[in-house]
Amino acid sequence: MDPASLLRKAEEESNIWFELNYPDARSSAPSTSLGTITPSWKAPTDDILKCNIAASWSESSRNSGASWIVRNCRGKVLMHGRRSFSSVQSRELAELLAIYWAIESMNFMRKDKIIFESSCERARSCFLTPSSCSGVVELVGNICELVQQFQH
Repeated sequence: MDPASLLRKAEEESNIWFELNYPDARSSAPSTSLGTITPSWKAPTDDILKCNIAASWSESSRNSGASWIVRNCRGKVLMHGRRSFSSVQSRELAELLAIYWAIESMNFMRKDKIIFESSCERARSCFLTPSSCSGVVELVGNICELVQQFQH
């Protein structure tokens, strides 16, 4: 595929991903009667990109999925990626693998001015108190080391 076709296909797939993961984002008025929070995306400043990271995990199959999407300050999708992992023992591990893979991908693509954002709550807990997440302390440390490689 030529670069323009590849970009169009990536944008198309990322739009599908966003619509599947945030189906209510285009509705006119979010419902707050049950105290639910409607996901929203906040644009970064002009010279910075934003990488949103998501993860899913199946306890029965021990498979997980990971995806990331990078947008500029206007919300334009620049790139995205998705992959699966097998033999993943916990939701925490699934979320941390997704975060590690996204950060590693941005590093490989030499993206330096970037904000990473995720709603992976279990991974957040592991970052705040690594000792409470048995079996993933080393991965948390590896993620922290990888982030240090970025200048911004």
